[in-house]
Amino acid sequence: MGISLLALQTLLPVFRALPKLEDLAISVYAVHTEALGAATPRIPWHQLTHLSSLAPCPGLKTIRLVVSGGPIECHFPPTAEDARDLLAALSPLRNTVMPDIMIEGFSREDMRDVNILYPEGFTLAFLYA
Repeated sequence: MGISLLALQTLLPVFRALPKLEDLAISVYAVHTEALGAATPRIPWHQLTHLSSLAPCPGLKTIRLVVSGGPIECHFPPTAEDARDLLAALSPLRNTVMPDIMIEGFSREDMRDVNILYPEGFTLAFLYA
C-alpha cells in the first residue's frame, strides 16, 4: 500500500485496523505551500513525527520512504541536505521499536557526506538504484 506523507496522520487509524498490512510505501516530496513558510517547494519533514504512531501496527514489517523532489512542476532530485533533514526528523524515533525503515530516492554520491546514526529500535537502510 502506498500513500503521500501529507496523508499519513489522517490515515493512521486505518493502518492500525489493517492487521495484514506488512509493507507501507510513503511518498515524500516537496510541496509549495505558505503553511511551511517557504517561497520555494520544501519537503515537510516534520510530518515524519507521525511515523511513531505506526509502531503498534500489528503486521507492519517495513515502512518505505520514497523520496523525490516532488511533482513534475517542482521536481528536483533530493540532496545530501535533504538526507540530513530526513535523518534529523527520524532522530526522535531512535529508541522506539518500529518496523524497519527503508529509504529510496537518494544517490550513493549524495550520501557520501552524510553521517548516519543508526537507531536502536529498528533497521534503517538507504536503498540505491
